[in-house]
Amino acid sequence: MKIVRTFIAALLAPLLFTGTGAAATELELDGGWSGFSFGAAGSAWSETFTFVTSSVAFLRITDAYLAGDRFLVKVNGSQSFSALTSIPGTSPDSMRMEYETAATSAIWSNLTLILDPGTYTISGSLFGSPNGFGWGAIQLSSTPTAVPVPGPEAGAGLGALAMGGLAFWMQRRRQSGSLSS
Repeated sequence: MKIVRTFIAALLAPLLFTGTGAAATELELDGGWSGFSFGAAGSAWSETFTFVTSSVAFLRITDAYLAGDRFLVKVNGSQSFSALTSIPGTSPDSMRMEYETAATSAIWSNLTLILDPGTYTISGSLFGSPNGFGWGAIQLSSTPTAVPVPGPEAGAGLGALAMGGLAFWMQRRRQSGSLSS
């Protein structure tokens, strides 16, 4: 009986110490995107990701499918090194798992980390979501990629701000001109 308990404990030990119970997936440098799923806010990703790199690497994480999800990303399980993906824009759009498009858009949340050579385990959880479930992806690259550029809605906001500033300046000029005459 003692042998059976020892065997069961040996089988369960890895699950007890991983923290999430999620499957581990080995990332390959320049190997493309690896997807993961998640449930409600606070839930862990369906997988953790591991890799070893002998040179500087760029780790990219993106929301996909339905816009609006935001992730808490942990490196080597550390509370002291965690990061949030960017704040997503407002759009009900769907990318249908087109990770590269989502990763370079300001509508979907994303994050790029620059990692020194070493051994890494990456895990994550859903920080917030208007959807309650979804999919995301992670990629390990040897080269940096394009940074998301704000869409036309950001330009419209800046244009409105500029017009408001111009109107304020003209109003002040008129008021100061009428006071001095």
